[in-house]
Amino acid sequence: MKTDRRDAEMHARLWRAEELTPIWTPDKKQEAMRDLIRTRKQAVDAVKVAKQHLPSFLLRHGLRYESGKYWTQRHRRWSAELRRFRFTHQQLIFEELISTTESALLCELTGSF
Repeated sequence: MKTDRRDAEMHARLWRAEELTPIWTPDKKQEAMRDLIRTRKQAVDAVKVAKQHLPSFLLRHGLRYESGKYWTQRHRRWSAELRRFRFTHQQLIFEELISTTESALLCELTGSF
């Protein structure tokens, strides 16, 4: 059942009673800034996910980094020097995770989201 008429009457009553609150619509410049903020948040989230996937993959294969903090130059060098994986598809996954993580870290460091 359509309720357009009832809704219109209710809105008219609320308007007369001054119970409606005004809304604010951002202009084009403000909307562009909101887009930038949304995009930056998505990039930050992508960095976080990338940083979680590589260690998880390595732990599933019994490889644990125990020489300090993650994502330092030393850790990245350790990751790059890891042995080859037994199966080709595992090696492909590993290389893709390294590439994704390095790209994400580069974006994070340069601020180029």
